[in-house]
Amino acid sequence: MTTILQKQIDLVQQDSHVYYVSFHRDWIIGPSIHGGILAAILQHTTKRHFMTTLSAQDQPDILSMHIDFLRMCTHDPMVITVTDLKTGQGTSTIQLHLTQPGRNPNRPKIAATATVTNFDVSLGPSAPTDWKLQPQPKPSPDWKKLEANFPDDNWLPVIMDGEILPIMRRMTQLNPRGGFPIAGLCDMWSSFGSERIDSTHLTLLTDLIASMSDTILRTGGMLDAHAIGNATEAWAGENPGIPLRLSNSLEQAQMGGMWNSTLTLDIEFKQRLPKEGIEWAFSRVLTRELKSGRMDVEVTICDQSMSPICVARHMVIVLGAARMFDNHKQNRKDGGSVL
Repeated sequence: MTTILQKQIDLVQQDSHVYYVSFHRDWIIGPSIHGGILAAILQHTTKRHFMTTLSAQDQPDILSMHIDFLRMCTHDPMVITVTDLKTGQGTSTIQLHLTQPGRNPNRPKIAATATVTNFDVSLGPSAPTDWKLQPQPKPSPDWKKLEANFPDDNWLPVIMDGEILPIMRRMTQLNPRGGFPIAGLCDMWSSFGSERIDSTHLTLLTDLIASMSDTILRTGGMLDAHAIGNATEAWAGENPGIPLRLSNSLEQAQMGGMWNSTLTLDIEFKQRLPKEGIEWAFSRVLTRELKSGRMDVEVTICDQSMSPICVARHMVIVLGAARMFDNHKQNRKDGGSVL
């Protein structure tokens, strides 16, 4: 089944190793395309490549992706060129270069590698460990209560509905009651409503997170988890069980606090999702240190049984939001990097 996200990507295979992607307004985050969307586009392209050009490999599952965000992606269509680096019995690896029209149409905006496998084929031993999230998150929501718009004991619903990343208006997120008491750690649940989460959505979720810089610094900006949590708690007191709709604008973003620019993103998929997808995904976001504008961000995503299904790591440069918009103006002129 083709999802709304896949329809928006509108991936067209121009030849065996070249793919075309349309631009959609739901993907904008200020002057650029959201990094999670770009990762999802590359993931979707990889899946298509192994369904068509490399179908003989019988490797339907992406094991890992490494993505270098070299230059800002503008509000334009994209061309993805694929190079087959290695085809093997257990795993295969491809390289992807994403370009856009402009002064330098052959200069890559993103370079990525993807390693692909078949999770049905055992490559070696299996053994459990004692791993679990520490500290333990709040108990999972009562899904029947949420479906009936009754208040949950531990989680509060919110919908982000504004000019920044409009795709989020189709999502419901759950924030923990009591907020985020541990600096650098945020938990939440995410759903795309009636649309089930597949592996492309899962890739997007690795970057659909609170601004950890705003949250650590408590800027009060529109992506500060503390500010969102406080607003959600206040709303829930008067409207128990009803999701809060939070609006935002480009003007707020430009006048806001921090802007997180991901330099590299590494994603590992731990298992294949069910064919019908999953309804809710849990995310834990952890930042160990923000120092001199450089920040690590680690994301662990679990299914409703709290089994890990995906882990990701960002290397982030933190800029002032106003500087980001100023750099974008220059970037549009010379086709260069934001940094």
